Amino acid sequence: MTPSEIKTQIERVQTEREFLATQWRFYGVLLSALPDVYDAPASITTAATDGRRIYWNLSYVKTLSRENLTFVTAHEVLHVSLMHHFRAKGYDLRLVNIAGDYVINLKLVADKIGAMPKGCLYDTKYIGWSMEDVIADLQQQEKQKQGDQPQDGEQGDGPEAQPGADGQDEGSEKPQEQGEGAGEGDDTPDGETATSEAPEGSEGQGEETQGSQDGTGSEGGDESPDPGHCGGVLPAPGDEAEQAEDKRGLEKAIRTAVAAAAKQAGGKVDGFGQMVLDGLDKAQVRWEDELEEFVSQSVITDYSWHRPDRRFNGGEWMLPGQVPDGCAHGVLFLDTSASMDDAMVKRCLEEVQGISDSGKVDKITVVCIDTQVRSVEDFEHGDTIKMDAYGRGGTRFQPAWEWLEQQDELPDFAVYLTDLEPFDGYGEAPDLPLLWACSTYSVAARPGLRKRMAEVPFGRCIEVQ
Repeated sequence: MTPSEIKTQIERVQTEREFLATQWRFYGVLLSALPDVYDAPASITTAATDGRRIYWNLSYVKTLSRENLTFVTAHEVLHVSLMHHFRAKGYDLRLVNIAGDYVINLKLVADKIGAMPKGCLYDTKYIGWSMEDVIADLQQQEKQKQGDQPQDGEQGDGPEAQPGADGQDEGSEKPQEQGEGAGEGDDTPDGETATSEAPEGSEGQGEETQGSQDGTGSEGGDESPDPGHCGGVLPAPGDEAEQAEDKRGLEKAIRTAVAAAAKQAGGKVDGFGQMVLDGLDKAQVRWEDELEEFVSQSVITDYSWHRPDRRFNGGEWMLPGQVPDGCAHGVLFLDTSASMDDAMVKRCLEEVQGISDSGKVDKITVVCIDTQVRSVEDFEHGDTIKMDAYGRGGTRFQPAWEWLEQQDELPDFAVYLTDLEPFDGYGEAPDLPLLWACSTYSVAARPGLRKRMAEVPFGRCIEVQ
């Protein structure tokens, strides 16, 4: 590009930033903290963000209409506001970008922000899904394809490239396969209108995208970090301390942006803004850790100087540690109805085994129950917890509470592993700490599960994945 062309494209980017910031205050607040970089690495063939800045390939910018440029700019802001650069840790960056694009593009199309460029990823199936849920679904699809076509195994990246290569067609060819995640958040008619009005992906762009999907970001040299051809996301830069500082600053900026958007909308936080806030407020912890924390808090403890708190070793203060006070007894209710997944039951049993082995609980009673109590077995500390999934009928919770009432002594806590699909409600709340360990058999059913979790009338809920 000539110096004059470069100047023109830079001015276009700046103009669209100003336009987006003026029309939508949410984007304006976050854009103020995301400076532009125009000498992007060669690996960035479109645009990309690492949470600190937005990188632009000006040759790509030149191919975009004004409406396309507005869309891509907003797309990059949403990668940051949803913290995809932090959440990418531990995942294949290619899948992070594909999944993130599905989530973001649904939002932008529904809000009619600019116009989605040709060849971008869009599928109404993913309405209401998180990035992690979409990744799990894509991985599940890839496994199924590998299982259906074992003869293609020698093709290496072929099955993995499929979601990104064909993604631009999924919104038009398979909108009817929406599962339980559809219909939540944005309403379906808007989504269908946006699909029909959105530019069709050209074959040329599809081939280019497929060719770039083998890479996982800037480390790949010529490989693009943007398989969705709409603006990519890079891993958060810096060491752990720098990332923690960046995250604190970003969280503050996001809360300010949501507040600004709410003020613009007459004081009301919309569904997307609330989702962003909920994501900030929810601790990013493993469900196994939440289960262990619940058990620890439920068991009555005393304090002893014979076992000092190790967290204060070497410090100015020495404090006594906590020790169990008496025999701790927990109950694990296993929903063994037909809709429950055997693998998840096994995983939950393994975690409970770990808690038992840790010595925090002296006795665990495992109760298999569908519409009625099917089996009861006690396990002492040191025993191997094993249980066949007796039952396979429907789901009722009241029999569990009735079983508790019949016990001579109430246990210290109860954990109920279930998909929260009782046919006659939740019954009367038991008089003990209760944790619902909520699970479902498929990724597509997770949005529906989360909706049911929000409606549980008593107890604490965690999602088991």
